[in-house]
Amino acid sequence: MNKLIAVVIALLMAACASSPKTEPAKESKPTSAEAKTASSVGVASNVTSNTEVSASQLSKNDAETAQSTARVQKYESESAYFDFDKSEVKSEFNALLKKEAAILKTNKVTIVLQGNADERGTVAYNKVLGLKRAKAVKRSLVALGASKSQIMVISYGKEKPRLDCHEEKCWHENRRVDFVQAQN
Repeated sequence: MNKLIAVVIALLMAACASSPKTEPAKESKPTSAEAKTASSVGVASNVTSNTEVSASQLSKNDAETAQSTARVQKYESESAYFDFDKSEVKSEFNALLKKEAAILKTNKVTIVLQGNADERGTVAYNKVLGLKRAKAVKRSLVALGASKSQIMVISYGKEKPRLDCHEEKCWHENRRVDFVQAQN
């Protein structure tokens, strides 16, 4: 019995002392976000994350889709800001509106104008104010030649603050309309 215990202990010690075996690196599969992005620009969904595909490798249609997608991605970072309790688009955003209208006129995309307000005021009041702001931006884009059918509006009121503090610098960031590509 003592010999059996000694053998088991020796085997355990030997197993612990051996170096771990390393497996060869596996080819990484794209994440669902990478696969979705790849398929949205016409790239096969089985492309690995280490593979790059140039626009010259895509068909003409796919290259146009890739270019359009690249242009539209920027909507997520574009915003027009408003004064306290106002829904008039400030003249300082005319250049932004002209650029956005030009993109809408030359691309078959739909955007959502998301109206927002700062934390001051009631929920209902801020929903209405956010909607007025989004509609004001839409009117401006349509006046610049964009199609009404490409633009949707929504109001989040004070539900989606960009900054969460209780002072003017935060309130200013939260009084805005965001340009976001519509999800099909």
